[in-house]
Parts: sequence; structure tokens; C-alpha cells
Amino acid sequence: MDAIVVGGGGHGRVVVEILRAAGEVNPVGIVDADPALIGTRIAGVEVLGHTNILPQLRRRKLRHAIVAIGNNSARE
Repeated sequence: MDAIVVGGGGHGRVVVEILRAAGEVNPVGIVDADPALIGTRIAGVEVLGHTNILPQLRRRKLRHAIVAIGNNSARE
């Protein structure tokens, strides 16, 4: 299953590595609120844009997202 990872910080990096190790979810992109990350790669996965592009990604048939934001209040 292809999925977007929401959060490109340290926790997001660990989540990408766990998903790869488990082998059931393929992280195909990352979204993050930090504009400086857009276009970079985290653990080999491209940061596609700000979190507000999730509706656009859904229209492109990406139906799954994994929240990987380490900060509890931000994640809430």
C-alpha cells in the first residue's frame, strides 16, 4: 500500500524507516509544514509540500497517510 507520511522531522524519518522494514507500507512522499524541507529528501523519500496539499494528493489517488509528528500538541 502506498502512503504519504505527514511530518518530516526526526520522528518522521524513523517512521519511514519502520515502514520500509515492515514491508507492508510504501512511503511515497512526505508532507511537512516547514517550507524549507520542500523538494528535499528524508530517508530517501521526497518532501512533496506543505500539509495543505493532502487534498491534492488524494485526488491523485493517494488514499493513505501516516501521521508522524513527534510533538504531541502539534499532532493533536
